[in-house]
Amino acid sequence: MPVITNTLILRSFSGHTVLTEGGRSGCSFNSTQAGESTVGDLHENLMTRKATLRHVKDLRTTLNDLLVMSEKTINDLQADLQPLVLEHGMKSIPDDVLSLIFHHYVNLGRSTSGVNPVIISHVCRRFRSLALGLPELWATLPLGPDLDKFQVYLSRSRQSGLTVNLRQKHCESHLQALAALSQRWTKFSTDVNKRWERELEETFGSLQLHCLESLVLSFEIGEIATKSFYSEWSMPRLRHLCAYFGLPVLPAIPSLTSCTLFFDCSFLTHKLNLVCLPKFLQSIPSLERLSLVLANVHLSSFDIHPERVVLYNLQSVYLSIFDEVEIADIQSLLDSLTFPNVTKFEVELQVQPNGSCLSEWVDCLFQHTFDIVQRRPNLRFPKLKDVSFSFRRKEEEAEMSTLHRLFDERLHLQHIAIDAPNVVSPAYNEDDMFCDLKTLTLMRCDKFDEEFIDFLHGPDGPPPLERISIAGCPQLKEADLRRTFPNASIHWSADAPMADIDFC
Repeated sequence: MPVITNTLILRSFSGHTVLTEGGRSGCSFNSTQAGESTVGDLHENLMTRKATLRHVKDLRTTLNDLLVMSEKTINDLQADLQPLVLEHGMKSIPDDVLSLIFHHYVNLGRSTSGVNPVIISHVCRRFRSLALGLPELWATLPLGPDLDKFQVYLSRSRQSGLTVNLRQKHCESHLQALAALSQRWTKFSTDVNKRWERELEETFGSLQLHCLESLVLSFEIGEIATKSFYSEWSMPRLRHLCAYFGLPVLPAIPSLTSCTLFFDCSFLTHKLNLVCLPKFLQSIPSLERLSLVLANVHLSSFDIHPERVVLYNLQSVYLSIFDEVEIADIQSLLDSLTFPNVTKFEVELQVQPNGSCLSEWVDCLFQHTFDIVQRRPNLRFPKLKDVSFSFRRKEEEAEMSTLHRLFDERLHLQHIAIDAPNVVSPAYNEDDMFCDLKTLTLMRCDKFDEEFIDFLHGPDGPPPLERISIAGCPQLKEADLRRTFPNASIHWSADAPMADIDFC
């Protein structure tokens, strides 16, 4: 470590300042001296000031050198300390906590950059010992041309459940081995196409998958309802189904509770017809969670299932609607279904400005029919408690009642999340009450102001709000919120995607 030998002392006196460095000194005098100055005095004063100036410049050079030396010393110390700090930190983490970190690290890599447990095992002896003792880390089998790597992962996974991501390229050599391991499959995903469907049918035609919990199928565009090699599988523990661009034909699976259907067909020149979607949902009576992503699709109203499909067990619905979807098609789909027990509804709208107005979309999504006798809407989701509504469209300011029907008769809403830039907040109405509202999340609601606070307050006082999360709402003031909701914790944050916010 370099030793600092230079010192700098500043001492103030009345009339001048003395700068001392390493025993040397220089004086700075006042510009006015007592009495008359002779030519000799002026010359002496000039020489003294020049000497002081040179001395101060030397001090500045010395200080700059000291600054460079100190910066280098700091960087060297930090470089030396970093591995020691990391080693000390890692040694203080218990093995069970470190194992959880490894699990999260590997699972993150499976969905992003392909991180594998080999990287962990090459860090140090302790990491390798832990990684080799966690068979779940090696459960995602590598189905590439390297057969030795496949065998290494298989042996290290021991008897844990296996994740199989089957793609046509480089996978043919693994089919027989995978079929022999089918009793251990817990997650299976594959492309379904005619180019190698016969080969899969011959190998996987009739399997007993007693451990399978998740099935992901990606179809060729246009294969709406298809019967394939998986149709005869026995999957008594299957809980989650995810299908891209198609609807699979499956046997009755009582354990199936979650379904994600992805139909983002915006790249097609024609619309994809989903007329069989209600009938497909009817084949999953135990369904509890449904996610639909729709873009450039069509649902012919005259082909919709003649009787409404009642989804008794369904509790949560996520609906994402992109461009090129007509409101009439969504109306036909929702009118063919009944949701008696749904408590959570998440909607993401991203539609073109020349389409239907926002109020029409809200009416379509939340209001089924209007009861003339009771003079109130018959709601699609009578037991709704959690609403998340995201709207994206550049347009002129919407009418004041745009979002009002979102809250019609919502006495028992507990959680509300709204992401709606350039949309005016609903106006105060003495009939609106939020008796059970606990959390409120507002994202990019740049038109919401104190009128929205009055709307939430209602005629009988404020709801029992516990938490308010706000981002991108410049017209809302914290003082107004605290005055109206004194018991709520208020959290302001930077602008963030709706999916990053925990609404509940």
